[in-house]
Amino acid sequence: MSDLIIFPKIGEGLNRQLEDAMARQNYEEAYDIINDMERHIELSEQQQLIKLEVLLKLGSFIELREESSILLNQGHSSYDVVINYFLESLFALEQYQTVVELIESLRSEKLDQALLMQLLPLYDAARHQLNEREKKAVDKFRHFQSMSESEQYHLMLELIQSEQSTYIETVKYLLEQPLDAKVQTLMIEYLLLNHQAGIIHLMKFGDLIQLNLAELPHLQDTRMMTDVYPQVIDWFDNNAPSLSSAVAEWLNMQQMLLYPLDYRDGEGRLFDVQEIVDSHVLYLTELFAIEQPQHIEETDRHVEIIRQIKSIEMKEH
Repeated sequence: MSDLIIFPKIGEGLNRQLEDAMARQNYEEAYDIINDMERHIELSEQQQLIKLEVLLKLGSFIELREESSILLNQGHSSYDVVINYFLESLFALEQYQTVVELIESLRSEKLDQALLMQLLPLYDAARHQLNEREKKAVDKFRHFQSMSESEQYHLMLELIQSEQSTYIETVKYLLEQPLDAKVQTLMIEYLLLNHQAGIIHLMKFGDLIQLNLAELPHLQDTRMMTDVYPQVIDWFDNNAPSLSSAVAEWLNMQQMLLYPLDYRDGEGRLFDVQEIVDSHVLYLTELFAIEQPQHIEETDRHVEIIRQIKSIEMKEH
């Protein structure tokens, strides 16, 4: 049940203001009025559509994607209108592959002719953008090894974000070459996102390592990201909150360098999660020159983990 307290007269007054703002094409004002309306009343289906139009006119495509997706899931009666707004937002956000796949899926259904004519130009435009992106990527890969590490990194990031799956064999080959650790991380993530399995070899921190893709977690699913780093950030939130943002940024960079490796002792056994957490707290409090925690009694195992942390960080400099 809604928590909104309905005041009909307030809603009527705001709706008149909204109609006036739309007639004047003052979309910023219309957006503010809609936000005010949502604090007092449930938007009607027509008002929901007006909100989508306002977001489109303002170029607020992330919010448009979210709002139209919600309405689709709620079963809005004007499906044809809402799906068009949703696809427009995806196109504007350069999610061309998703646009193509969704429209292809819709074409397999019995679509209204008018809706089909709305979607086909968007479909063709998305395919064109994908083709142009492919041409640029091909050219970049041909010169990949002469590109800067930053250019290599951003190319791989672009491939992941645009969901391009064309370059699997190229990426596998390049992984066997000397590369920046962060670029390697994105390449492995790219292969996993494209459901690749099998054995790959790469040089990591001067060592040749063999990895079974089928056994690797995604970057965000490693125990560093799920178990270790949240506890480290939590410690800083409670003890040095002004540093939390800087610590989170440092940890993310550290994971980009470390992945897909982990902290292991001299016999190859994984260090305990709490040992890794405590070691990071000890190292980072020293790095940021603040008082070290009294509850952590430093051991030889902490010293070894900190040595590995420092060694990884040096790879960035």
